[in-house]
Amino acid sequence: MGRPKALLPIGTELFVQRIRRVLLDAALNPVLVVLGHAADEIVQAAGIPPDAIVLNPAYQSGMLSSIVAGIRALEPTAAEALVLALVDGPDISTLVVRRLMERFWATRAPVVEPIHEGKHGHPILIARSLWPEIVSADPEVGAKEVIRRHRDEAAQVEWDDPSVLTDLDTPADFDAWAASRR
Repeated sequence: MGRPKALLPIGTELFVQRIRRVLLDAALNPVLVVLGHAADEIVQAAGIPPDAIVLNPAYQSGMLSSIVAGIRALEPTAAEALVLALVDGPDISTLVVRRLMERFWATRAPVVEPIHEGKHGHPILIARSLWPEIVSADPEVGAKEVIRRHRDEAAQVEWDDPSVLTDLDTPADFDAWAASRR
């Protein structure tokens, strides 16, 4: 992207602020922000409370290391699942997060994903029972392989809005997305 995705604007907020607010509004607790690259800059610009920050010193080894850092921070809690919201998918809504949680409580599925027109989206809910597999996953394939292995047991939340598919990886992606919001 050329700059930290967490600091990209969405309305009057930054991506990281918006995602964190949505998760808090959905009554998730705790809501942790895993940071690696540009952590100090992000914390300062976004005003993230210290108790919500998880630093990932191994961030250069890929996304799995950030997921593992988040899991490690959650392990001492009573959390039965985590909701993984990626910073490059800022269009998530409180309602989709609540629907994921409702589906989890109703099914106890190890994975709960939003689906839009047959495509798997984000955020994704991952039950505690899968955390050990994710922690020990091959960094080359990451958490995606663990999710694929359990897809037959997964629960889905059909979602009419394509926002769950937003994935902004390049400046062109961001520009096109921003233009579509005008």
